[in-house]
Amino acid sequence: MVVGHTVTAGTVIPRIGGRLLMIDVGLGATYGAHEACLLIEDGEYFAIQRGEKLEIPLSPDDSLVSYLRAAAKLEPQPNPLLELLRTLESAPRIAQ
Repeated sequence: MVVGHTVTAGTVIPRIGGRLLMIDVGLGATYGAHEACLLIEDGEYFAIQRGEKLEIPLSPDDSLVSYLRAAAKLEPQPNPLLELLRTLESAPRIAQ
């Protein structure tokens, strides 16, 4: 499922193991003027982040943190993705 109207930290955010994609990246100046969008190509899912194509992690085994780090490197300051990364990296891991 793909949803908008809930602004993310500036990139496409996968949730629930990739079953939900949040795509309202805040294109407008009021929301940060982030340049990102969803691309579905040959059954694969990507974020185009400031012109760069990043594969979106769609399973719990894929690294959301690695994806967000790659997206954050492309964003100018102030960068809300860095705060999201700090939150994710400091969260306790759940044993599986």
